[in-house]
Amino acid sequence: MKKLISLLLAVMMLASMASFAAAEEEKTLVFINQAAWNQTMTVMVDRYYELTGVKVILENYSFNDMINTIEVKIGTGSKDYDVISVDVPLVASYARRGMLADLSPYFTEEDTAKLVPAAVEASTYEGKLYASPLCNSTQELFYNEKLLAEAGVDMDELKSYTTDNRITYERLVEIAEQALKVLDPDGSKGLIGFDFQQVDRVYQMNQLPNSMGGAQVSADGFSLDGVLNTDAWKNALTWYQEQVKKGICSRGITASEIPNYFYSDKCLFMLCVTNMVANCKRNNMEWFGIMPSPAFKGYEDKVATPTGSWHYGVNANSEKIEEAAKFVKWLTCSDEGPTLFYETDGMIPTYLPLLDKLSADESTVDWMKLAITESKTTAYPRALTPAFNEYSAVLNAVWSDTRNGEDVDETIEWAIEEYAAQTQKYKQ
Repeated sequence: MKKLISLLLAVMMLASMASFAAAEEEKTLVFINQAAWNQTMTVMVDRYYELTGVKVILENYSFNDMINTIEVKIGTGSKDYDVISVDVPLVASYARRGMLADLSPYFTEEDTAKLVPAAVEASTYEGKLYASPLCNSTQELFYNEKLLAEAGVDMDELKSYTTDNRITYERLVEIAEQALKVLDPDGSKGLIGFDFQQVDRVYQMNQLPNSMGGAQVSADGFSLDGVLNTDAWKNALTWYQEQVKKGICSRGITASEIPNYFYSDKCLFMLCVTNMVANCKRNNMEWFGIMPSPAFKGYEDKVATPTGSWHYGVNANSEKIEEAAKFVKWLTCSDEGPTLFYETDGMIPTYLPLLDKLSADESTVDWMKLAITESKTTAYPRALTPAFNEYSAVLNAVWSDTRNGEDVDETIEWAIEEYAAQTQKYKQ
């Protein structure tokens, strides 16, 4: 009898241990994370564990390795990962290929109303939410106060521009031309009057046609016909090419090189993402001012600023979709998650209650308050298409060719045909 009782107790103990192990397994999520954010996300997942008892395991990769891992593993149906870091232009692509779970059942309209509208739009594909935004980016116009003062530019005028009274691109070029005549009349110093931080990349350059009312891509995401061959795009491309020809904007300098020209007093005005603030200080360049992104004359109500950063989704093949969705919701759309992330990392939030709080806080720095205003009012998502990689390659070539003096109409015609050819596979 004693042996029987001992055997029963052993069986019960094993069963209990098995149940406990199963319970523990159910409370574990695996999160594909970019290595650059390991420290920040460690803080986040540790706090989530304290709150819920759910352990979120970070698997950290460099940016390129992370993208490749998602493509190879998630793209082939792997169940090894639950939470996915999503570079926002890829949401539509992942969603179309069945890689992301539909988060709509876990985010109510009240929830999504707490997020920046442009960010929600960027995470939505065919009417369903496939990721949720955590942080954002925007543009601000930086200017070299020292050089412009030396050139005799009215600094009070520059400081007077606001989101309700923006400098126009036309006035910006006029000031830059006048300043160059004083500072570098024969061009021997190689000064740049005005430039873009990303001189030939879709993310930043598309704001020119977008700010004249131009669209990014067709409604289905697979055509540039009726988009590029419009006045908005033709005028924007022509305007940019003219500034390069006049020597106001640069030629032959890459996007990775161009910020150094601002740090080293070689560029008067530069339209940049907000991390330029930290980069300037890191490079001991403290004599800069900031104003809102410009508007084209006559299109002051059409200003469209580039936006988008990192969003978070759930692997459609995960066996823990609901648990993973709860974590994503806490991370991106709760009072604590976004606040903790902002306090740890400092990037522009997408959670509107936090943005409102920061706007009202007198200690919030001016550049962040400006970024918040742009995020709420002028943010314009990148092209919503499953073919974003193809789109980006074609449009980057358009901007590069335009900068290098290629005929605008011929470049547009080529791009329409090339994109149509590259996206044909999506229609079959």
